[in-house]
Parts: sequence; structure tokens; C-alpha cells
Amino acid sequence: MPTYRTNAHDGPRNARGPSSYPRGYAEVVMRRTVKPSPQEWRTVPLPRGWVKIRKRILHRDPQCTLRTRCQGAASEEVDHIGDPNDHSDRNLRGVCHTCHAHRTGQQGAAAANARRPSRRRPAPRHPGIT
Repeated sequence: MPTYRTNAHDGPRNARGPSSYPRGYAEVVMRRTVKPSPQEWRTVPLPRGWVKIRKRILHRDPQCTLRTRCQGAASEEVDHIGDPNDHSDRNLRGVCHTCHAHRTGQQGAAAANARRPSRRRPAPRHPGIT
């Protein structure tokens, strides 16, 4: 097992030693990077050739085009602008991870709020109108 030295005054440290990350974090990250989970959260499957499409969009948009949470950071992810079923170049844009997470959160909250019942009382019906 490899040992790492983080500081000249620290002794050798085991790679599986104490960490600020939860146990198994690195393995989960590597698994997601290399192979997606069979229980993926996506509602619309990605098309064949997605790796090539993603690479083309990230090359076209080297900086984040959303810029809601950054100042033009490097694009790391591809976002669907409108219809999630449409994987054409005009419906895709390169965004940074922070802005993409913010946008996805907003979309999830809007969907949850649309399903939530209204807290307003129903309007009283006029007694003369049936």
C-alpha cells in the first residue's frame, strides 16, 4: 500500500488513513467517472455518441455560458437549454459545475413547487351563481 508524506514534519501516512472525506468517497468518485451507475437518476437517456457530442460542445464553449454563479469559469459539463430529448448542438451549451448544479437545483425546486398543493384558500363561490 502506498504511503504519502503531506508535510516534512508529518511521518509517513497510510493512503487509507484519516481524511476529511467520508469513507469510500474516492472509490465512489472514480466509479462515477469511469462507469455510470445502472440506477442513474437521468429521466431521459443520453444518445449514442454522447461522448463525441459532449467533447464537441465543450470545445465550442470553452468558458461557462450560463454565468449565474461564476465569472466565466472553464466549461466542465454540458447543459440542455430546453427540451431534454433534443441533443442537437443548438440545444446544448457548455457550463461550469457550479452553475450547472445551481440551474439543476432551480429546475428541481420549480418542479417540486408545481406538484405542491397551493396554500391559498379556494375563492368563495358566489351564492347566486351555480
